[in-house]
Amino acid sequence: MANKNNSKHYQDFRVNKQKNNEPKNLWKKIWKWFKVVIIVVFVTVGLVGCVQSFSVKSSTKIGSGQEIYTTKANVSPNIVTFRYNEATNSFTLPNKVDEQITVNTYLALKDKEAITKLKNQDQETGGEYGIYGGNSFALQLQSLKPGATDLKNEDNWNNVVSTPEGVSDKTGFVYEREGRYAYLNLGTDSGVGKTQTYNAVSQFTDLILPLKTPIFGTKEIKEDNDKTTTISDYTKLENVDLAYVPATLPGGSAVHTILLRDLLQILLEETLLVWNRTDHLSAKFDIGTTEKPEVVQKTFNQILGVSKTATGPELISALNAYFAKYVEKAKNKETLTLLEGSELNIMSAWVSNVFSLYTSILSFNSNGYKDNGRQVLSVSNVNSYGNYSDKAWTNNLYNSGALISHKPITTYKEYWQQGPFYGMFVHPVNHFMHAIIDSLGTTGWSIILALVLTVIIVRLITFAISYKSLFSQSKMEEFNQKKAKIEAKYAAYKGDKQMQQRKQMEISELYKREKISPWGQIITMFITLPILIVVFRIISTSPEIKQASWYGIQFSATSINRIFKSKEYIYIPIVLVSIGIQALAQYTPKLLNMKRKKSLRGDAYQRAALKKESRRNNIISLIFIGIGVFFSAGLQIYWVIGGIWTIFQHIFVFYFQRTKFFKKKIEPRL
Repeated sequence: MANKNNSKHYQDFRVNKQKNNEPKNLWKKIWKWFKVVIIVVFVTVGLVGCVQSFSVKSSTKIGSGQEIYTTKANVSPNIVTFRYNEATNSFTLPNKVDEQITVNTYLALKDKEAITKLKNQDQETGGEYGIYGGNSFALQLQSLKPGATDLKNEDNWNNVVSTPEGVSDKTGFVYEREGRYAYLNLGTDSGVGKTQTYNAVSQFTDLILPLKTPIFGTKEIKEDNDKTTTISDYTKLENVDLAYVPATLPGGSAVHTILLRDLLQILLEETLLVWNRTDHLSAKFDIGTTEKPEVVQKTFNQILGVSKTATGPELISALNAYFAKYVEKAKNKETLTLLEGSELNIMSAWVSNVFSLYTSILSFNSNGYKDNGRQVLSVSNVNSYGNYSDKAWTNNLYNSGALISHKPITTYKEYWQQGPFYGMFVHPVNHFMHAIIDSLGTTGWSIILALVLTVIIVRLITFAISYKSLFSQSKMEEFNQKKAKIEAKYAAYKGDKQMQQRKQMEISELYKREKISPWGQIITMFITLPILIVVFRIISTSPEIKQASWYGIQFSATSINRIFKSKEYIYIPIVLVSIGIQALAQYTPKLLNMKRKKSLRGDAYQRAALKKESRRNNIISLIFIGIGVFFSAGLQIYWVIGGIWTIFQHIFVFYFQRTKFFKKKIEPRL
């Protein structure tokens, strides 16, 4: 009471006067409300972004699906790659082998000048480059470098170019001749932004080639055991069936029809040039007799009778004449020499395999019309289901996941047009990561470093906001025992609402008394989960990351899918490490507390309640551990980095709580 009568200046003359805590309390309130705002923003925007992310279609193929860029100048087309396969002597589609993206060329990283030229080509042909919701086609041809054996290593492949050398490792990521690119803008589904006129890269020539081997007569030979065997008699030519693709197209042909005819010409010419330049395509012909053995070996150009420097059109013209000659011989029933027949048989096998492959891939089918007895082939717009579609041809060239409409996002305004999740989270995190990736060079290691720094920053923010709940985790074992006693106390009153309310009140009082927040772990999850979704969006939609790999592991590939579908067992370690690190991160607190753990000495109800609580926690932990199995490889790496941080965080908190500094300075404030 005496204190009330003191002068207002009385405290100024006291030795142990009370400190003014108003500024300190003010900063506490500001920090508290700041945390509340941050948590609310993360929860609301993060959850909306989570739903949005799973509803937006993305693709592992560059130039398809939603893609996020740091600048509009980097928007790249959807490049379809053909690689020369020496086993089949033809160009094949590696991405169509098992419907996995194994070749993923990012033009902005490989040949940025080509992007400017493609934009100019679109302006000339009526297309709109990089239109939102559209799609595109760009041709890339590659051949294996001499002596290279690792087919999956991108550095072992050269680009096929129209130069005397024929290959390049620096240009030709989109095939071109004389400044014209084998590129077509498909536009949107409604046709907006599509190429209006396509100028062929090649010069069309008549293609009069076999789709199957000729028909020869037969003869019987006697073996030593007096048995007879029927074999082909290559001196008796009965029929040579040729297919015909005219050099001219009907007036008013669709743009994609001109493109497909151009692709057929390009693929045939470049294939024949490979055959002509190298000697690997050769055959041995046994044209001798028992009395006079003779074996002749000839290469492609020797059989055809052309020089090593012949051009693509010259090779096709020579092939046309070669097969036309034998058509006339078959009509006139001329007898061939054994060497002529053998050469015709092997040459027909080489050419027919390639010609039938390319016409099939490029949607050329028989139209029922014949020209001089030759079956005329033309582009068919009927898909595999028998329905007419001017985009039926795309199913033969693209993977199913590569045909998703391309939706590039480049500017800050475009990010915000996708919603606050993209504007507030995806945009800054993407630019931060790419600042690191671009400065160090786009490699697997630079991407991992960007992921590491992202984890550090996010976890430091999380630690600052939720440090109270982190430091209270050491009490959880003892707390769970006390909570189990309350649960056991009311176990017999499950159907009594009033008693259940009293139970909840007691549990709430326990939380207050022990200074443990029931929302602590949930708050931590709500802060880290949106960033996990952000990283998921960046890994699945950033072309720099989509094309990157690390020791053969593609960041955008779904590990579990590659393991079981493509038998690529190189992804097994990343899956096992992801599971192991997350398991250790989830159970580290329990392992650290095992020495101090006190066994519960209570009745059966208490032990059952504690067991129920432990089972619930184990289920949650197992979900967190198992969910990473279905992530992409890049996201699993982020998951591993985050798990390692969590492990060291638990260890730090555990031992820091035992220091005098914590007990005197930190614990009283919790």
